[in-house]
Amino acid sequence: MASPRGLFLALAMPFFRAAVIVLVLLLALVSCDSSPSGKTTTKIVNASSVQEPRDDIGDLQHFNSCKAVPRRKLSPKERCQIAALSSRCSRSDDCLVSCMSSPDGRLDATCEDGCFFTKRRDPDPPGWSKCESLPSIPGG
Repeated sequence: MASPRGLFLALAMPFFRAAVIVLVLLLALVSCDSSPSGKTTTKIVNASSVQEPRDDIGDLQHFNSCKAVPRRKLSPKERCQIAALSSRCSRSDDCLVSCMSSPDGRLDATCEDGCFFTKRRDPDPPGWSKCESLPSIPGG
């Protein structure tokens, strides 16, 4: 009759062998990385950690008192619109000023969606209509 230790080893040995093989394969797969040799490699990436680059449309989460400094060259029309929004400076106006002053912000779907996706936009401020005739090309 076999001892309890011998019986345990006889039953557990196939499991341990399989576990070691799985561990070695997993380590081999995870340790693959890009190499300068040009060989094809595999890299495991957590899909939730990959983020798409987002447009820089300013700080839309905080009230900045309509004082966002332009980070791109603005057209005369945009400068006029920002001045009109800044003269009234509601929360809605502040969001548009921040967005329009940012590198990727334009008063189109970009700023409209960023600022008013779930809110209503305020009516145009006083002086807004005079901006419509100005050039919309920066430096114009």
